[in-house]
Amino acid sequence: STTYYCRDVVRPYFDNHPNNEPNKFYIIGASGFNNGHTFLAPVMLTTGTLIYPVEGANDGIAPYYSTLRPNGNHLFNENELKLDHIDVGLGQYVWNYIKPILANNRSRTTFKQLQRNEGIVTSDYQIVHSENEYDQLTLDSHSSRGKLTVFHPVENSFFNLTSSADISLNKKVRSSSRQNRLSNHISSYDITSKEKAIPLSSNSKYVAYLHQPNGVKMMYRQEKKNHHIRINFNKIKSKIKATEVTAVISKISDLIGNKVADETYVKSFVFNEKNETFILDTSDFEDGTYSIYVSANHPDFKRSLISGFTIGTLTKSLLNSSIKVKPTSNQSPLALRNTLVDSHLNFSLNNFNEINSAKKYTISVFNLNGQKVIERKQQIQNSRNFRVNVEELKSGLYIVKANLNGKTNTFKIVKN
Repeated sequence: STTYYCRDVVRPYFDNHPNNEPNKFYIIGASGFNNGHTFLAPVMLTTGTLIYPVEGANDGIAPYYSTLRPNGNHLFNENELKLDHIDVGLGQYVWNYIKPILANNRSRTTFKQLQRNEGIVTSDYQIVHSENEYDQLTLDSHSSRGKLTVFHPVENSFFNLTSSADISLNKKVRSSSRQNRLSNHISSYDITSKEKAIPLSSNSKYVAYLHQPNGVKMMYRQEKKNHHIRINFNKIKSKIKATEVTAVISKISDLIGNKVADETYVKSFVFNEKNETFILDTSDFEDGTYSIYVSANHPDFKRSLISGFTIGTLTKSLLNSSIKVKPTSNQSPLALRNTLVDSHLNFSLNNFNEINSAKKYTISVFNLNGQKVIERKQQIQNSRNFRVNVEELKSGLYIVKANLNGKTNTFKIVKN
């Protein structure tokens, strides 16, 4: 989240400042999170591995594209400098590149206004959570192989993951390190299967990423000028229009960084026939910082992607103003009284005497892939409290959208 916040909010403030002199900046953007030279290299490998599926090439801390400064002097292209963040910070591994600049004898061509791929996030993976029974790992229709990365709270020596007899899970051996405790909670597997569905069972909770490097690539980009978020696909062998693209979006803070009341939305992307892309219009979003979880569901593949975006521009007047989080005026008077759910959602009506009893309420339940799994429409009865049966839901995390008289609240629940 700090990457896109700095890119979209903080950096533009400095880059557009009248005293900004970008030509004085020489940028060393490294891409070698897995090529470190110090005893902290295993740590950079672990953090870089976590960053890579979301942000692409990185040095273990900073994605390459986040180092790009408009009109600055960029000394290395993406994936060119194979050093990690610690290597760059220590200085001895980059001194040979810095010394000619200080001597005013630069030997490399600079790259002015390097904009390519900035803000583009690419996914070749699907994410599943063990707590969500509705999640199902699936190989692409034209594939029989994949690479599985699993994050789990128990250490590797205690973690056990199995699948059906027809599916080969070949676990890769990781070297453990006291300095690299996080790597002890990551397991990697090569998957080979003739079956497309990959059932998994384990003795621990986990989150799994199924990578298919030779398969369909999903690409995400925010276009702030057009108020759009755009999703593209490549390497697809069938009609892209058959893809359902949805997003679960949460507002994290305002532009100053103040936390806001939990606001979660489920949105569907609209297919653009002309250029075969999927568009989400963000023109009605309030200014602030948002996280986004995108899911693409096609008969031949599934993809997931985690990123974030900002709406609005940080200005000097905004920085100097006294910012207060405004309550949302369009919130529904419906309140959910239980977030751990066995069979029913228990609602209560605030300001019951002011509600028109002739109106209906609508309760919609979405899984974390943005798919609507339940919708209930009922007449308001002469009672402050009421229940909605959701017994058919599988165990997992869900988002509940409660609408009454055109006003909406959203809630997050766990179905036991």
